[in-house]
Amino acid sequence: MNILGVSGLEGAAQFKKEHWPGLPDREYRIIQGQDAAAALVVDGVLVAAAAEERFNRQKHSANFPSHAIHFCLAQAGISIGDVDEKASTVTVTHHWMQTFPAGKAVSVKHTFLPRGGFIYDFEYQKTLANDLARDYCVGPVLIKAMKKGQGSITQVHYILKTGANWKGPIGRFVLRVVKDTPKQKSSVCMDGFKKVDARTFVLEKTSFVPTQDLKVAFIDLGG
Repeated sequence: MNILGVSGLEGAAQFKKEHWPGLPDREYRIIQGQDAAAALVVDGVLVAAAAEERFNRQKHSANFPSHAIHFCLAQAGISIGDVDEKASTVTVTHHWMQTFPAGKAVSVKHTFLPRGGFIYDFEYQKTLANDLARDYCVGPVLIKAMKKGQGSITQVHYILKTGANWKGPIGRFVLRVVKDTPKQKSSVCMDGFKKVDARTFVLEKTSFVPTQDLKVAFIDLGG
């Protein structure tokens, strides 16, 4: 049996400090996101383990450990499809209360970072192409590039269609998608984006009535 263990949750330390202030410093280091890493156990034997900081050169990195996972799988000569059990699954949901004053224009701005993701391998994930096309409108050209090897995907999901319940449309809607690197790919089911630079794409709409929630995929190609 192949068991893959991972840890890494960007922003976990800051979240804990904001919600539980006044704790001793050592308490803030007891989190899912401290020192992201991956380890692989095959038939009860530890085959490989690595910290994400060894690859991205960020001390105490809390990023999803995609590079560490690739390393562990390569050491064992297997792919993500050969993994029988994954020892960590994390879902992060943000929610808040907000009051909208009557008779006044309101501006709402949110900034989100991808907090999790997964390793993809089309050889074993048979429905992945259809899933990506349905949820993120990933086109056939990008799907073809992704099929050349294993890679990783991180996502941001945002409940947007409740905006259709407001009295009127959103006067001005702006969506800015910023990739980690110029080589990284991104995909979202909305039309009208304009390229600002190698990493940034912006969509602007007026009198906007959302009909679907926002789902953005950030894709790092393998191969």
